[in-house]
Amino acid sequence: MNRLFILCLLLAGICHTASAQKVVLKEIHKTVTPNYTRYQYVFSFTNHETHTAFLLIRVMLLDANGGVLARRFLSFETRGGATQESSIESHHGPKGSDNSAKAVSSYRLEIRDGERNTTYDLEGGVDVPLILKRGPLQRS
Repeated sequence: MNRLFILCLLLAGICHTASAQKVVLKEIHKTVTPNYTRYQYVFSFTNHETHTAFLLIRVMLLDANGGVLARRFLSFETRGGATQESSIESHHGPKGSDNSAKAVSSYRLEIRDGERNTTYDLEGGVDVPLILKRGPLQRS
């Protein structure tokens, strides 16, 4: 009987870890002004749980060799069943953009889930829509 109880606890722990919350890169906004070009990486998080999720995320933008180009922080406090967006800014554009000398090829997220008291990593590519936005001082 004790073995069955321990097995149930072990399986519950595995299922709990396997259901880690997903944060994804939704889109990238490119803002151009006469003085600078900035990229805003927009991340989206849907909380599939019933409780409020508290996520603190260290975002690393990576080049083609896996080197870190930029480090930023994101946080989400999202009600159960809700979706929230948050973003970071960088002067490093995605691969294929006009500043391809230091282009971002992928990202890594180090996620701290405050509700579950766990940490985990997620990685992804930057193959998302690039949306051009005009800066406040740029003329048409």
